[in-house]
Amino acid sequence: MQSERSLIPTPMPVRRHARSGNRGLALTALCLAVLLVVMDNTIVNVAIPTMSDALNASSTDLQWVVDAYTLSFAALLLPAGKLSDRWGRRRMLLVGLAGFAVVSAATAFSWALWQLVTLRVVLGVCAALIYPATLSSIIVIFEGSRYRSLAVGLWAATSGVGIALGPIIGGVLLEHYAWNSIFWVCSVIGVVALACIAVAVPEVRAYRSERFDFPGTVLSVAGVGLLVWAIIERPTYGWLSWPVIGGICAALIILAVFAAVEGHTHAPLIDVGLFRRATFTSSTCAICVAFFCLFGFIFITTQWFQALRGYTALQTAVATLPFAVVMAAVAPLATQLAKRFGYRSVVSTGLLFLSASMFVVTRVDAHCSYWFVVVPTMALMAAGIALIQGPATDALMSTVYFVKSVFRV
Repeated sequence: MQSERSLIPTPMPVRRHARSGNRGLALTALCLAVLLVVMDNTIVNVAIPTMSDALNASSTDLQWVVDAYTLSFAALLLPAGKLSDRWGRRRMLLVGLAGFAVVSAATAFSWALWQLVTLRVVLGVCAALIYPATLSSIIVIFEGSRYRSLAVGLWAATSGVGIALGPIIGGVLLEHYAWNSIFWVCSVIGVVALACIAVAVPEVRAYRSERFDFPGTVLSVAGVGLLVWAIIERPTYGWLSWPVIGGICAALIILAVFAAVEGHTHAPLIDVGLFRRATFTSSTCAICVAFFCLFGFIFITTQWFQALRGYTALQTAVATLPFAVVMAAVAPLATQLAKRFGYRSVVSTGLLFLSASMFVVTRVDAHCSYWFVVVPTMALMAAGIALIQGPATDALMSTVYFVKSVFRV
């Protein structure tokens, strides 16, 4: 039987270029980049009715304006993270943000559905270049600092708050401007984030060039892409339909082959041996569940307010504000609570909050009280996700760096 040491590939050493003396500014710049990526995923939700009239398209067709971004982003996230290690994380951030700003501006000029969907796919590619490089940069910038857990917690909090802020900012813009204003705002934020990254964030990359894992890249893109597509198409075909069942089964087979290939690759996209560690696996699963529930809740909530309650885009933005407020308030405390009470206790509590809130959501109808049902449910869900994201991300990264330090050769 192979030893545990042989099952875990040696991590590549890292070259650190001149580090900025202002860690706070670097963290702010990286969080702004994260905010842009996750906010763009939900900002178009409240614009779907307006886009439907402007582009003469059905809401079902326009759903791909939302999903095209998610699909390309999810499929390319893993290989993009590996590329950032090889090419340089700061460089990858700059390229991704520049592309995001330009493509967002181009999207604002779309006059047909096919153009909008195509450009949203490209935006998802740019987002995949940005997102993984932000967390890895934070880990290096705050390496050895007692504020590392807090920095990771703020990064995780920004992800959650950004998802909730999307419909809020979109609603405010649509009250006064046309639907394409949401893309202009993303373009402006991209330019600001680009300037901040260029000034505040140091370059970090692996100095030992290893062969890029092309077989793993093809398998991961195909497996993850097919799985996300099947989940997206579930409302159209149904869970028991052949396209959805076949897509999920094929995706799982491809991902199983991917895991087998990665276990025998010298420089894999991901070290599958990490999943043998309970902390890593449980943290990953907790984060996946949290984001899965969060994206679904935000999408359903914005449609519920507009389609069933008859709210305007601005009224929807105001109505969802409590979620973002609670998320922003609880998230910075989560990592500190984890230090005092332990990662398992805090994340488990967050999962309980999340489960309770999702149970209530399944019983909400058009006539439920906003203040006595909807707001408490949003607050409970926001608190649950906040308790999960920061501690689980910190535990996950701590496991990675523990393995890296113990099994270094």
